Amino acid sequence: MKAKNFFSTVKTVVAAMWLLIKMSVKYNRLTFLIWSLFAPEKAARSLHKKTLEYNSPTKEIATYYWDKINASRKMLPWKSRKALLLEGRLEHATFEEQVEIFYQCNEKFLIKEQMLSKEVLRHVFRSCGNLQPQVIKQLGELSAKEIGILLEQGKSTLVIEYLKQQRPEEILRCVADYAKKQGDALIILCWYIKRNSLPKGMIADLMNSNIKDDIQKALASYAERQIILAGKKNKSLFESYCKKMQDEVYLQPENQKFLDDNLYEIYHDHGGKLDDEAIEHFFSREDDLMSNLIFGWEFKGTGRKMTDKQKALVNSSAELTKNWVGL
Repeated sequence: MKAKNFFSTVKTVVAAMWLLIKMSVKYNRLTFLIWSLFAPEKAARSLHKKTLEYNSPTKEIATYYWDKINASRKMLPWKSRKALLLEGRLEHATFEEQVEIFYQCNEKFLIKEQMLSKEVLRHVFRSCGNLQPQVIKQLGELSAKEIGILLEQGKSTLVIEYLKQQRPEEILRCVADYAKKQGDALIILCWYIKRNSLPKGMIADLMNSNIKDDIQKALASYAERQIILAGKKNKSLFESYCKKMQDEVYLQPENQKFLDDNLYEIYHDHGGKLDDEAIEHFFSREDDLMSNLIFGWEFKGTGRKMTDKQKALVNSSAELTKNWVGL
């Protein structure tokens, strides 16, 4: 029994030594250099594949040579070095190597596979084009510089989507600075103010700028929205607001969308009308109660005609069509 165990141990040791000799011949730095000159991708893939095997001796030896070759990769020509780094998903790549590979390879693949560090993504952000939405997800947070790049490139939608999630004052100040000289940025800033207002320090600064009138209008819209939202719990507050407007009872279109049936009734009783944009909003939601009130107060007997979009929204809903015909 002991003899059997002895020969089994010898056999294992011999197999391990033979494996070590084979891999040392195949993957020593000189052999790998020559191999990679003629078939860089194949050489890199052959070695890296073995680092992923479950066979422990093979994996350990391959990992040793993989790390060793990567550590001395500067002796390889760039084509071979690039293949080696890409095979390893740029795990060993320096900042400079990642940047160079980004500009030479398939950017979409690199970003999709999340091979690039955040530092590199920030460095190449301006050059990411249509891949910027994926880059923003990987970065998580953008700097004022990157927001500026998006504004310069006319990517207003991306800036708005980002501001829906993140609202640091540094970013808002960046948008405000661009708003003083760029129409798209001003639209974004006013959109944001109508939803969320602004830090008091920023408002004070903007009141001394060339866009103060736009900011005042946006802040007035924000205040109006708060009254409407509060009015859902306290109808008398909203009625007082309508009375205060006297002969010109009118809510901003973006705020008309927040009316419910009770507030709409007060608004209507004081002479208020809905804009087409708000009507389309309620029709698109197939809000039966609001739609029926709109049919009666905005169209029936008023001479007002539906827009093509409003007709389409009504016709696309069996319930709205039935209610409209019923009137």
